Formats: sequence, C-alpha cells, structure tokens
Amino acid sequence: LTEKKEEATEKAQNLFGEETFTKLDSKDWKERLSIAEEMLNKLIKKEVSDETGEIISISLSERLKDTNFQVSSKLIELSGKSILLATKPSSVAAFQSIPTIIEKIQDQKIKKACFGALCDYIESLGGKKVFEKVVAGATDHKNPKVIEETLNWMCDAIQQFGPQSVPVKIIIDFSKYSIAHANPKVRSNGILTLATLRYYIGDTFMQFVGDLKDNSKEQVEEQFKTLSDLPKPSRTIKAVEGDPTKAGKPGSSSSSTSVDSMFERVDISSELTSELLEQLKDTNWQKRLDSLNEIERIIVNANRHIQPNIGGLLNPLKTTFADANKNIAEKGISILGLLADSIGSPNAIKIGRAVLSELAPLIADKRQNVRAAILNTFRSFIKHSSPKDVTVYIAKAMEVKTAESRVEVLQFVLEHYSTANDVDFLLFAEPLVSYLSDRNADVRKVAEDVLVIVLKHIGASKFRTICLRQDVKPAVMSTIDAMIEKSGVEESEPVGTMNSSAVSAINKIPSQSSSRKSSTSLPPRPPTVSASSFTEGIVVEQQSNNNSLGIAHGKEIPASRRSTSSIPPPKPTISGDGDVLSVGPSKGSIPASRRSTSALPPPRIHQEDNHNNGSSNFSSGGGGGGVGGGGGYFTSTANQKLSRLQKGKSGWNYLGEDPLTEAQIQELIQQMEGRIESNLLSRMFTKDFKKTSDVLQLFTEYFSSKETRDSNSVINTLDLIIKYLTMNILDTNTTVLMKCSTALTELIHLLNENQYFLNDIEMQLLYPFLVNRIGNSKDALRIAFREVVLLSTSICHPQNIFTFLINALNSKNSKNRCECVDICTELIIKYGIEIVSSPNYVTIIARQVGDFSVRTFALRCLLVLNERMNPDEFWKLMNPINEKDRVFIDEKMRRNNGNVPTHSHSDSIGSNEDYKQQQQQQ
Repeated sequence: LTEKKEEATEKAQNLFGEETFTKLDSKDWKERLSIAEEMLNKLIKKEVSDETGEIISISLSERLKDTNFQVSSKLIELSGKSILLATKPSSVAAFQSIPTIIEKIQDQKIKKACFGALCDYIESLGGKKVFEKVVAGATDHKNPKVIEETLNWMCDAIQQFGPQSVPVKIIIDFSKYSIAHANPKVRSNGILTLATLRYYIGDTFMQFVGDLKDNSKEQVEEQFKTLSDLPKPSRTIKAVEGDPTKAGKPGSSSSSTSVDSMFERVDISSELTSELLEQLKDTNWQKRLDSLNEIERIIVNANRHIQPNIGGLLNPLKTTFADANKNIAEKGISILGLLADSIGSPNAIKIGRAVLSELAPLIADKRQNVRAAILNTFRSFIKHSSPKDVTVYIAKAMEVKTAESRVEVLQFVLEHYSTANDVDFLLFAEPLVSYLSDRNADVRKVAEDVLVIVLKHIGASKFRTICLRQDVKPAVMSTIDAMIEKSGVEESEPVGTMNSSAVSAINKIPSQSSSRKSSTSLPPRPPTVSASSFTEGIVVEQQSNNNSLGIAHGKEIPASRRSTSSIPPPKPTISGDGDVLSVGPSKGSIPASRRSTSALPPPRIHQEDNHNNGSSNFSSGGGGGGVGGGGGYFTSTANQKLSRLQKGKSGWNYLGEDPLTEAQIQELIQQMEGRIESNLLSRMFTKDFKKTSDVLQLFTEYFSSKETRDSNSVINTLDLIIKYLTMNILDTNTTVLMKCSTALTELIHLLNENQYFLNDIEMQLLYPFLVNRIGNSKDALRIAFREVVLLSTSICHPQNIFTFLINALNSKNSKNRCECVDICTELIIKYGIEIVSSPNYVTIIARQVGDFSVRTFALRCLLVLNERMNPDEFWKLMNPINEKDRVFIDEKMRRNNGNVPTHSHSDSIGSNEDYKQQQQQQ
C-alpha cells in the first residue's frame, strides 16, 4: 500500500507539477487552500486527466486529515471529483479515502464536503459498494455523532438518487441498529431514515420492517407525516455494481418504484421443515395453532418478500381452512393471503389455482371473521394478478345459500368487477338468477347492482335465455324483466355475443339438467397413430353419379374390417301416395323398444332457392340433396365442416368437465345453428331426460332410414353430432345412455355403408369418453357400449381403437379395465399383433396383473401377445413388472403352453353375479 501511495504521489507530481505538492505540505493553511482550489479547477476544466482517479485520490488520502477545516473540505471535494470525472473509476482509490471521510463526517464544518464526496463515489461506483464500506466504518463507532451524521448522509443520498439506486436492505438494517442505540439522537435519525424510505417507496415499505416494535413503527409513521415536498431524485448511477455497461436510472416516486428491484426475495423452503408441516395435522389444536404462528413468523421475518418455492406447505395448509376450531381456520386462510402478498406477481396466482377452488365454498361459514378472511385472501390474489384470474373461483363462491354470505360475495363482485372487461361474466350470470329471486331483500338489492354489470357484458337477451334454462317461474321472470328494464341496458347484443336469431332458437329450448354428472373423466390423449389432414373424411360433392356420396379417396376399407352385422337395413313407412308418413323404419326393421314415441314432426328437407342466396324453405316431402343442398335435419356443408376442423377438435374446448359450463353449451349451440334444423335444435338441450331420449330416438330412426336420410349431410355434420352424443354418453340416466348407444350403432352402420373413416379429431371427440363407459355397472349398458366399441373397427383403424383402450386403463373402475383388456385381446386375435403400435402397451397391460380383479383378463391378453411375439422381446418388456406379478405371468405361460385362446370371452365379464363368482374363484 505504501509503495502504491509513493507511486501515485510521483505520478501526481508529474501531473500537477512538483511545486504543487510542495505547497500542499506548506505550513501556511492559506497556501495549502489556494493550491487545493487550483488543483480542483484544473481537474474540473479537464486541464489534467486521471483515467482511474487513483493518482489524485490515493496521493491525497493522507492529506485529507488536514487540521484546517477549509483545506480538508477542499481536498475531500477534490478526492470525490477525481473519482467522479474518471473514465474508469477505481473503487480501490475511493475506499482509501472513505475511512478518513467517516472520521471527518462528524465535523459540522466539513460534513457537507463529506456528503458530496460520498455521493460522487456512489454515482461512479454504484450504491452497494460505497454503502457497505461506510456502514462498516460507522457501525460500533465510539463516537455516536459519526453514526448520527452517517444516517443524515443516507437520507441525503436517498433524496438525490432515489430508493432504486441505493441498497435499501443495507439502509434498513443500519437504521434498525440505530433505533436500538442508547443515544437518543441516533435513534431519532434512524427513525428519520426509515421515514424517508417510506416517503419514496410508498405504503408497501412498511412490510419490510415488520419486525420493528410497534412503538418504532408508530414513530416512523409520525415522522413520515412531517415530511413534505422532498426533492425528486435526479442523480443517476454511471455503473451498476461495477458494470459500466449498465447505466442506472434516476430514482422515482412511490407510484413507479419497483419493490422487486430493491429487495431480493427470500427462500424460506428450508425453514418449512417436515416436522413443522406435520404439526398442522396434529389432533391437538394448540400444536396446530403454534405451527401456523411459526409459519407466519417465518414469512414476516423474510420481510413478506419470498420466493415461490414454499416446499410442501400448501397441502397441509389446506387442511386448516375447514378446521373445527374457527380461530385456526381464520389463521390458516389469512396465511394463504399473506403468501399471495409475499410471493407477489406473477407467481401468486399459480399457487392460488391449487387452493382457491377449495377455499371458495367455505364462504358459507357462519362466522363473519372467517368469511372476511376468505374475501381478503381473494383480494390479495387479485392485487397480484387480475380479476379475470379468480373469476371462476368467485363464481363458485356465489353458489352459497346463506343471505349473509351472498351479500358479501356480491359486494366483492361490485368492488372488483365494476370496471373489468376481460372477464367471462357468463360465470356470474347463472348463479345470479337465484340471487334476484332471493327471499332476503338485501341480497336482491345488491344483486340488482351486479345485474347491471353482467348485462353490459353479456346482453339482456342472453341473460333471459339463462333464466329460461333454469325454469324460472313466470312470476319471478316478470320481476327479473322489470329489473332488466330498470337497469337501462339496451336489448342489443354486446360485442362477441350471439345474434338475435340464435337467441330466438335457444329461447325454445327447455332447460338442461344442472345435475348432469359424469363418472368418467377424459383420459390422456392417445398418440396419433397416423397423421390425418383436416380435409380427410369430409364428403366432397362430385359430378359423377358413380360417386354421389363423395367417398374419400385412399380410405377403401378391407373386407375383413367391414361390418358383418346381420341387422337388416330399416325402411321408412310410405303411404299409398308415396308420401313419407314417418321418419322411423317399418315395424319389423327396428325392435319395438327402439321405435320412437316422440311427437316430433318428420324431418323437413332443406333446399336452397334458385337464386342460391342462402334462404331456406321446408317441406314434408322426402328426397335427398347434394352436399349443402339438402339433408333433412342436418344441413352442414363440406366447407363448413372443414372450417370447424381447422380450429382443432372442431373449435370445441370441452374436455369432460362435470358438468358442462354454460359457456360451453352456448358455444355448442352457436356451432349447431344453421347446421341442424332449428325445430330439432330447440329440443336437443333440455333437463328432461324423456325429451333427450326422444331426440336420441329420432337420431336413431333418421340414421337407419335409407330412403329419407341424406348421408352426405350427416357426414358433413358428423363432428357436431358426435359432440352431442358425447355429451349424452356422460349422462347418468340409464334410458338416455341406452338410447345413445343405439344411436351410435345406427350412425356407425350409416358411416360403414358409405365407406367413411373417422378422422383424428372426430375420434378424439368420441372415443376417450366412450371407452370409459364399457365398464358400466348395469349389464345391458356395459354390453351395449362394448358392442359399439367393437363395431367401431368398421369406421376406425383397429390400431386407433386399441390405443384408446390402453389409455383407458388408468380408470379407477376395475370393471372398465377388465372390459378394456378383454376387448384388446379380441382385437389382437382378430387383427393381429400389428395393431399394438407401441411396445410400451404390452407393459401397461402387464401391470394390470397387480390388480386382483383384472388379473385374469390381463393374463389372457398376455398369453395371446406372447404367442404372437418374439419370446425374448416379450420377456424384455416384462422387466419393469415387480417380481410377484412376474411369477403370475410366468405360471400362466407355463400352464397354457400351446393352449392359446382363439376368441375372447363370449359374454365378456358376464352378469354381475358371474363377475362376483369369478372374484371368489380367483
């Protein structure tokens, strides 16, 4: 260090002249002051240049201690400017001077120069380095005046650079240290420093000093109130943390200050130990409460600014929400809100999606404190995301029945959704109907205010449609109409809603069951066996009479895979004049149980007029039509189908939710408008299972009637038909399910007769749901759906069917898995090993051996596979199977050596009694 000082002094003499430093050592303070001013002027005017600042700053480091305050002040200023004006400022040079400056900062005559030099260092070198060095020198200094003036300098630096350019965490820690100091002036300046940060950062600052005593917090707030008209930060940082390529920005006001840029988020996952989390499930309420208090302490000590990595906290925390001890429940819910505030955007809502659906129904709690904690938690998530992100959970909370909860939820909606635009207000519309007819006057009053918001976004016509779908009584509907009229919202549809003709058609539709449930869920999407173009399988109008049905080229079906059903083709009933008397077949074509008892009229054939202007008229006469020119109940064209298919899954986002949402039903109705005859469409969506059964019976009769149906239009509307049938496959009513299986059977016959193969999207719309129905507890339904799956090989490649069946093996229903494995066996026997598109499927089947109830069927399938595969390859695929199950497989192979099944079980599992007997035998 001494050598560096000597070298710097020598270079400085060359820079300013040897005589300059001789005068600096003069005993006459005026001469020393004069030469110091001369050196400063030369530096500012750039008559001399010090690239790093080291030459001047290091050569003057010892002279800064000059006993004359004027000379000392000028030399300290010169040291600061040498670093500030350097093109490559050196932190080493600055750090040589800082200890002397800290000692001098207590002098009232010199402190201004000290403040200026330290701020020059900050501008050149960045705030963190300078503050660390200053705090290290001031902490535990014997003279409390040094600490007091250091805090004053920190306030000055905050005002000049703003909180974004200074190390806020270091300032907070030093201020906390000062507040605990014995000297009252030091304590007072510590409070002032925190209040200055509070002024520039804003209200959020106080969360980062949460561990302060309440008395200290009150003092900070009181001091903050005395601050006014502090200057706007204007100085910038030349180099950010030693990187000269990164230019700093002037500090900003609280409205634009980014907290994340000032505070590093803390990882608390290591503090959330498994023992701590296990206590949340303890039977002793005191231990559960202690655990929650400890978790809250951990978050608060991290300044409520944590990383989203919270370990396994969420699942045990969820158990406290419905705790019998309401104090614990309130505490657990409040901690969830604290987590949202502490994690912040954009990660808070990711955690919310995992818990808010379970929190929403608890708004029905009788204790007001619990309800308030829930709503405050929702506010926290909205604060760090948007109202759109929590809409679905608020809609779920609106399902409550108690008046107090309903009022509070509606007030919450008014508070946060009055100005929201990108929200699906249909989610609010359905529960709002019951609110408008609530017995409680307070509920109705607030519901009217919410109604105005909802109507602005979905329109009055659509809301009336939703009311009709819920079978609102006429008296109540009159009241609602009055409310709609009172709201002042015009009848015209808002942007993005259905047109008036669509609403008119929907108004005829009876209500759909809100209790439509599905015991199945969408299995994983099977891998695409072969790539299909969107146009594949669409009927295209041909000029040739020999190809009037427009069979897609390249889809010739092998004879071995065509339907061998012996069901005779049904015939329509024709009067003596040749008029079609009924859509259904004659009394010998379809069993009596499948004949319609519906009073629906016969289909009306749609024909375009001579001007081809898109208008239509209907007649009772039969007759087909070209594609797009007729089609009875179904009037979609090839181009329209192509447009839907290009959207993927025909533009339908239904994935098997339980039940369909109002938005999904409206979407499906919109797609069907103009593609399905309006009289039929008005009856397709209803709560009454009898009416649904009539519609499905009508489908069956139409598909089976060769004389009156238009196969081209059916094929071009196939994706919409499949969607409707899929929706009813997920019903729980036995009659509806049986009618649905019958309609599917006739539809498959129609497609097979026209040599039509389903494309990938059409298969995805149907088979993931269908294969989860073949394990139905009722024998008749199980057998019916099994036959539909087997019959589907006439319109789908068996390899595709096999893949869907394999993916259904994740079902919890053991009967369903038994049937899936058994059908897989039958397909392999009939079509060969080629339909097993992946070796992994063999392993998946082998894993079913571990389930006692499926073992027999899995072993039969493996026996068939072993016979048709290379033995070494087969046993290689058994490697992932555990040893116990491999023993079963090996024993089965040895016992049945040479005795391989050539057909599947004739009756599958058989009746329920047969199934139980098989279990007992096993």
